[in-house]
Amino acid sequence: MGILEEIVFGKGYIVIQANNIEILEDIQDQLIGFASDHKKLEEVLSIGDLRKRLGKLSSNEVNDVVLSLISFSDLSSMLVRAFSDSVMELVGESIYLQRRSHIIFNSGFLDNTVSAHIDGMSGISPFSLILWTGSHDIDDDSGIWLWDQEKTMKYFQEQGKNKAGAGENVLNTDEKKPLKLKFGEAVVFNPFVLHGSIAHQNPLSRIGFSCRFQSRKHPLFIRNSEFYYPYQLQ
Repeated sequence: MGILEEIVFGKGYIVIQANNIEILEDIQDQLIGFASDHKKLEEVLSIGDLRKRLGKLSSNEVNDVVLSLISFSDLSSMLVRAFSDSVMELVGESIYLQRRSHIIFNSGFLDNTVSAHIDGMSGISPFSLILWTGSHDIDDDSGIWLWDQEKTMKYFQEQGKNKAGAGENVLNTDEKKPLKLKFGEAVVFNPFVLHGSIAHQNPLSRIGFSCRFQSRKHPLFIRNSEFYYPYQLQ
């Protein structure tokens, strides 16, 4: 089964490999440069050091760092170019690309995990795909977890029968197994896959990136030009 078939008819997600890993290394360097503008991160020289320092910041200080990274405007294009072979196989060369990718820190001592959700809840087009990757190896429980789309749909159907929503029975479940990824790997999934993150005990913060993209052959629906822009992969 090809990667598109796996995302549409299979689990709804698949792990892919970067064909331009040097772009991910460039992202590491630029991330360090932007983050070092923060007064408590001025002497950071490596991703490992950045992860260590982030773990010592307060919640407000982490938020300040996140806000400073808004200036990293090339991140989305760099991410899809790093994985361009797989992205083109999935949606072709002419795409709509998320204007600003998300940079997500998951610190062991802060309650900054991502609650269970599907991207389809936020009005995203059903033709959109989500790419999630780490800026380093993720070999602990700090990554994201995903349910396959069949399990996700069965859950929501059951919740519909019970007139309930995604709640504590999902957030407290033991069925969340965070994905482990090597640097240079990413997971791509469709908007109907339940996912999130959980608290972890690693003193090093996890740094992850996510961006959304789709073929320009399909409509954008609610998330339009304020969220996406046309981009040509080569």
